[in-house]
Amino acid sequence: MDAIAEIITALTYEEAENFKNFIQNKKEIDNRKDLQLFEMLLSNSTISREELLNLLYPDSLNLVAYHATRKRLFKMLSQFLHWQEIQTDEQIELTSYLSVCTFLFKNRQQETGWRYLKKALALVSKKNLFDLEIKLYQLAIEEANSIHALPIEVLVSNYQTLVQQRHHESQLQMMRQVARHELSQRLKKGYNLDFASFIQNLNETFMPDSPATKSLQVLYSQVCIARSVVLAKKEFYTFEKYIIDTYNTLIHNNAFSRESNDVKIHFLYMLSHTCYRNKKFDVAQLYLNNMQTAMSDFGGKDLKKYQYTFVLLQSAVYSYSNASEKAVVLLEKLLQEKSIQRNNEHYFNALINLCLNYFYNKKYNHTQRTFRNLQHTDAWFVKIMGQEWVLKKLLLEAINFYELSYEDLALEKIKTIERNFKPLMEQDPHKRAFHFLTLFKKIIQNPEIVSSKAFINLVENTFTFLPHEEEDLQAMAFYAWLKSKMMRREFYYVLLEVVKR
Repeated sequence: MDAIAEIITALTYEEAENFKNFIQNKKEIDNRKDLQLFEMLLSNSTISREELLNLLYPDSLNLVAYHATRKRLFKMLSQFLHWQEIQTDEQIELTSYLSVCTFLFKNRQQETGWRYLKKALALVSKKNLFDLEIKLYQLAIEEANSIHALPIEVLVSNYQTLVQQRHHESQLQMMRQVARHELSQRLKKGYNLDFASFIQNLNETFMPDSPATKSLQVLYSQVCIARSVVLAKKEFYTFEKYIIDTYNTLIHNNAFSRESNDVKIHFLYMLSHTCYRNKKFDVAQLYLNNMQTAMSDFGGKDLKKYQYTFVLLQSAVYSYSNASEKAVVLLEKLLQEKSIQRNNEHYFNALINLCLNYFYNKKYNHTQRTFRNLQHTDAWFVKIMGQEWVLKKLLLEAINFYELSYEDLALEKIKTIERNFKPLMEQDPHKRAFHFLTLFKKIIQNPEIVSSKAFINLVENTFTFLPHEEEDLQAMAFYAWLKSKMMRREFYYVLLEVVKR
């Protein structure tokens, strides 16, 4: 997508309208080609340069003028975004208060200075702006001799509390960085991680005996750190009770507000995703409903931000709730929207999810056509999406080729996997992918073997299963496909039975 078009597609409808007003208020140019270019890119973010040239400069096709217009549009967008930030950034208002109060005190206008300082202190107390609040209290303590001042005891007490909170904030930031680094190192070395002790050690190291460990910010950070462990090890069953208990505690304490609505949305997403991975699809749907409500709260300011995330999870829940056709409709609608950002992680996941749901519905040609939208090499996707994602993509492509009776192409995909992903498949979480490939090759080479007792026994002996609540959904899907071939039944319905057994 065009770089400027990416900025434009990220604007909300209200922001786009505000930008039009903003640019029209600039009087230095009568014929605003930059506004025309903006409207063209807004209506069609994938329009080509040649089409834009024809529309903007039909007589001359002036490439120099076109690039000048692009530069002017980028400049206007930059100015607008800066202007918008100033208009909405509460820190600007509070910084202005600080400057005004400092000026008034220097000029010995104590009464007026304290009137504005009290307003600033009341306003900043509702925000999470520790550094600015500390500066305001430092100024207040310096001017505490005035008859208009707040009691010095109150000022000092509040200041000390703020300094302590700021220290906790610094410790929390350090805890995040150390945890991320330590987690990365342990996973690279293949160490097993004790989830409970990992979180406990973080608290003891960085925030021992601190009441701040019960705050929204700290609990949210700890949940996110813990979830990164869970995602790596796929042990969602160990995580469910912890995150539900944490969320319920925060709800009980009325911890969420307008300012923290995005944290609430992410909490609900993590809750729904955890229940989904634990095969509790009805519960996952309840949390998704709450997530959608939270996205619409406060004027829907978070709707666009979480659109991809919501649709991807909702489609996945539909898939395992015997509603894969609903998932297809939802994903097709998302991918057809002109305003969505493409060529990013969410977009690629949406395409893969659509491929998967077409596959569930036996629309193998649709699956293959959708795969063609992934217009990058596997090496490129490994860098952007990771090895595991590419492995699953290739496995699905191989199975889809087989269903289309392109056995040679299916074997080529298998060879690609064996050549490029052998080290990955030797790791514990992915060993069953290697076993699946071995069995899959046997089916391709001798299709009649699939219903034989010998093959059925081989499958049952090859696949080792964890307790149902611990078993990974994706591992179940590959086993269900083999089982559907052995039973000569439709894969999707076998998958639903395996998941709900």
